[in-house]
Amino acid sequence: MVSFGYRIWFLRQRGLRYAFILLARKLWLKHASVTFNGRRYIVPTDDMSLELIRDDEPWMVPLLLKLLPHAPGVFVDVGVNIGQTLARVKAVEPGRRCVCFEPNPECCQVLRGLMELNDYGDVRLIHAALADKAGTVELHVDERADVRGSIIAGFRDNMKPAKHTIQVPMVDGRSLLDSDLSDTVGFIKIDVEGAELEVLRGLRPVIERDRPVILFELLGTGSTDPAIKSLREARQTQLLGLFPEMKYELRRLLPDLKLEEFGEPAEYPEQSMCNYLAIPTERLSHIQALL
Repeated sequence: MVSFGYRIWFLRQRGLRYAFILLARKLWLKHASVTFNGRRYIVPTDDMSLELIRDDEPWMVPLLLKLLPHAPGVFVDVGVNIGQTLARVKAVEPGRRCVCFEPNPECCQVLRGLMELNDYGDVRLIHAALADKAGTVELHVDERADVRGSIIAGFRDNMKPAKHTIQVPMVDGRSLLDSDLSDTVGFIKIDVEGAELEVLRGLRPVIERDRPVILFELLGTGSTDPAIKSLREARQTQLLGLFPEMKYELRRLLPDLKLEEFGEPAEYPEQSMCNYLAIPTERLSHIQALL
């Protein structure tokens, strides 16, 4: 029997809204709904689709409301997953063109279903890992429908060895300059579980051309496995070296939307301390004044 204490813990972790949707599924309801910035979305009650209603990033809509009007152009979502950020972007600016990349076929299928149920407007979903070369790559996941898969083998402790690997397409961002990324890019969001280095290398021509604001997650380097720790540190050093070359300034984005000077990354940061804004040097004072 599940204890009362566990039920309270579950509600705190997932939120009352999530618990309500689970109840709806128990009552054989096929769809539920969630609202962001006044826009209502219809959400199937399967496990993966329900990830859309989780409010792990309550700061996202306020951030988008402040920044999107000052970052016109295409919104590029690298690691769109099932569209958690995408849904919020469309709630803030329904007419914004979005180009999204996702290597996990299960996530793509769920997102397409959500797009069919809800009018997402101008969205291009590309089933591929965005990187600095084209071909195929192994996606390392704990489960086939894992929403936290990575194309970097051994990047996460619980993925060494990975329970599953899926061969997925990989596209070089530089090859899209005259097609999907030919229009001005205003904002880039990156959430790729350790593959940020390859993404930024692939998008570098776009970044240097359009000078977009970049929101990305930077995980800690700590690990009980020396090999994983060494891998993370080496990749992070290379990643952080790209921003000065592109004349970008880094700021840690706190949950209250305050920007913190970038210091030495922590080995084991709290999840809320892993979000960063990369801002063109020439726009730093303007962006800081907005937050």
